[in-house]
Amino acid sequence: MMGGIAALSGDRESPGSLEAMAAALGHRGVISGWSRGARVVSVGGASADEGLGRSGPMSLALDGVILNSEALGKELVSRGAWLPSGASAATVLLQAVTASSGATPVNQLIGALYRVMGGWAVVAAIPSGLVALRDPSGLRPLWMGRRDGVWGVATESSALVAGGLDVLRGLAPGEMVLLGNSVESVRPFSRGAVRPCLRERVVGLRLDARVDDGGSPMDGYGLRHALGEVLAERHGAPADVVVALDGAAGPVGAGFAARAGIPLVPAWACGAPSWVASPSAVLEKRVVLTILGDLPATDLAGAVGGLRRAGASSVHVRRALPMRLSACPLGVDRTPWHGSPDASSSARAAELGLVARADSISALALEEVQERLGGVLAEGCGGCMGGQLAEGAGISPPTSQLALFQLG
Repeated sequence: MMGGIAALSGDRESPGSLEAMAAALGHRGVISGWSRGARVVSVGGASADEGLGRSGPMSLALDGVILNSEALGKELVSRGAWLPSGASAATVLLQAVTASSGATPVNQLIGALYRVMGGWAVVAAIPSGLVALRDPSGLRPLWMGRRDGVWGVATESSALVAGGLDVLRGLAPGEMVLLGNSVESVRPFSRGAVRPCLRERVVGLRLDARVDDGGSPMDGYGLRHALGEVLAERHGAPADVVVALDGAAGPVGAGFAARAGIPLVPAWACGAPSWVASPSAVLEKRVVLTILGDLPATDLAGAVGGLRRAGASSVHVRRALPMRLSACPLGVDRTPWHGSPDASSSARAAELGLVARADSISALALEEVQERLGGVLAEGCGGCMGGQLAEGAGISPPTSQLALFQLG
């Protein structure tokens, strides 16, 4: 499960709808935090909180984890802060903001983020407007929009559209924007290697959401379609039809079918969730079954078995992403991890293929995914899939930039 955040600079009577923005992020999970002033919201693995600090009220939403949360929490408590047991990342950060010695809410927020280890995207509602930030590695996306004097910030561009705003652009990795009567862009953190999370971009986005950090502009559909084309080129199989396991994998199947020159069976014909395909679609056909990312072995076995019961003569499974070999060390993907900590990708693929009883099972290698996506995503973080992990663990305050923090 991945998280998402959204915020509006106005109140409930303002143009735009925070409720609609949250609903557009519903594929990332249910609402997990909501400010009483209805200015920020979090879904899925993200969190939100609000409080009254030394410089006035602040509502804050954080998509990320604080890797040093326990140590930071103990320090804050020793300095007089109150933190409930199991406090969310947003609550810990908000307490760190309150304890910060900065002269303004913006100073205090930046000072608190200097104390945080992890990868994050943050938006805070303060009396003068919104403050939005991405960590220097750009692990998580963040977009901003505006209409009729109201600013909005959200994890995906499609959430801004759903809220009635015009999409302006995505924030750059390490960028902070102050959105009020005017807009200011500041780079308050030391610059490092930009390593956006590949699973975030491939699995997390809605099909109509724009992809930032990439080479050429595309949306979630175009990104997955492109990966399906590469699957057909480099991991083809003798097949007569392509079946996409679910709606999210539909564009992958469409890309595979287009490049292979064979028909795509619509997802509804597969009879999900019973995994029984229409016999007229696959009877005596060689089938390629496309999936997007991770899938429990029992579910995959059910899908392959359903295709065989419908009369498929062979079933070849093709995945758009490599096997996940560990839980995300930076907390981007909160999906529970039950695999062996020392399993290799080939060993896990063999195990999965054995359970599913597919004729063959193959996936794009991490290098193939990075090569096809291009741009900054060509160096994207694939630490959970056996690649190099992004260096999103800590930030050091460069004293030469302290003058930039004297903002209202």
